[in-house]
Amino acid sequence: MDEVLSQPEIDRLIAEWQKARAGAARSGLAGLAARGQPGKLQDLVDPAEPGAPAGRGTVQKYDFRRPYQLTRDQVRLLRRVCEDFTRNWSSMLSARLRLDISLNLSTIQLISYYEYLRLLPNPTVITTLQINATGPAGKVSTSCFCQIGVGMALVSFARLCGGRPQASTSSRELTELERRVLQQQLFGPLTEALRDAWRGMAVLEVRVSSLETNPYFLSTGAEQDMLAVATFEGVLGPHRDFFSLAIPYPALVTLAPDASRELNRRQAASEAERARLRAHLGRLPVRVDVYLGRTTLTVGELLSLQPGDLLLLPVEEGSDVQIAVGQETLFWARLGRKGRRVAVQILRPVASQ
Repeated sequence: MDEVLSQPEIDRLIAEWQKARAGAARSGLAGLAARGQPGKLQDLVDPAEPGAPAGRGTVQKYDFRRPYQLTRDQVRLLRRVCEDFTRNWSSMLSARLRLDISLNLSTIQLISYYEYLRLLPNPTVITTLQINATGPAGKVSTSCFCQIGVGMALVSFARLCGGRPQASTSSRELTELERRVLQQQLFGPLTEALRDAWRGMAVLEVRVSSLETNPYFLSTGAEQDMLAVATFEGVLGPHRDFFSLAIPYPALVTLAPDASRELNRRQAASEAERARLRAHLGRLPVRVDVYLGRTTLTVGELLSLQPGDLLLLPVEEGSDVQIAVGQETLFWARLGRKGRRVAVQILRPVASQ
């Protein structure tokens, strides 16, 4: 006769299964980040095995139902967008959480919606972002996903509530209060960072549609739909974890149909931006100080100074003087006069000494 398990034994078995599944999913997401370097495309044929004939390699399986591939220009464009996104979002989070935050892009992959869900831990924190955009190829309305670990979410919630940051390995469900705070204070800045990252290529309207802790509750796409998934490594104070951002491939094609042209245009725009900044910086006033010499006094000597006292400087008459901008000494100069004004003539940079 089969043994009947008690309710505590059933609960313990379910908890152990969820823990093992979460660990496997975390390793899957980390493995996705470790597949290759950002912007590096994976070949369909591996290097030849030892002893194989010259020019032959190990043939990999190819799914003709999913013939999509990210071009090199699309990878480069996505990498620039993701780097701008991480820079914007990390600066916003640093100001809100008052933590040293580092967000770095790991990889960019093209995988199916089903594979993406399998890689995610359960529970996790995944938010659906509704995007209405106008790109070079027209208008598009789509949903993308941003997933972060429960530990990273709890560290952020603790800081938002004034608590101390502590490395968290918890995989529990979020409370309703935690959901509302994170949706407004954590993922709210994310929409601004994502919109700014695409600025210049497409006009985006981004809003948080929903927040879930079970990835299988998402029902916004078919299993065979392709997603461009960017995997990041995030460090929030003592906590380190991976998180991801997934964009549907058709939406990516609509937002940037000609990636090479967009890259050239962004490069030209950045050069024009640098020229504009140089023009603005050229009109900023800068304080320039000339130091005739420096000496050292005791506190007693400083307190006993009176009008008419002489300060002896450890320099000779006619010696070169120093010119400083801010706290940096840049030039040696000679003291003189031009008309009725005292002037200095720059002789050489300090670095040439």
